[in-house]
Amino acid sequence: MQYLSAIEPIVFLRPFLEVIRSEDTTGPITGLALTSVNKFLSYALIDSNHEGTAEGMENMADAVTHARFVGTDPASDEVVLMKILQVLRTLLLTPVGAHLTNESVCEIMQSCFRICFEMRLSELLRKSAEHTLVDMVQLLFTRLSQFKEEPKSYVGTNIKKV
Repeated sequence: MQYLSAIEPIVFLRPFLEVIRSEDTTGPITGLALTSVNKFLSYALIDSNHEGTAEGMENMADAVTHARFVGTDPASDEVVLMKILQVLRTLLLTPVGAHLTNESVCEIMQSCFRICFEMRLSELLRKSAEHTLVDMVQLLFTRLSQFKEEPKSYVGTNIKKV
């Protein structure tokens, strides 16, 4: 797969991400775009070492967490929401997920929380979102040693004591 790793990820992801972001696309079409993006991730078709990978992953996280589609019926809409969960989980858990910023990881987790607590959705979908969150939290705890500590800013450190 040398030829695919030479291409900027955003080049081959862009058409799928545009479909996912479009509010004019139906749920089934959005679902197909989500499935395609999930396959790019699952089959490791995105080179983790490519210089454009971070931008591509940020764009993917943004598109999927802000996915829009024309609803058809509740059952079909839940299938699309399940695919969103699958992509978010795969994105975070695969090696290319290490390129995501803290903000993107927070947005991904917030999207999962929204599904967890949306009472109009089926219990199966809400529980799936919960299990997705568990997987994400476990991964983040295994990566704790890789996090860099940022300089601490204490409130009041520049205030003169009287």
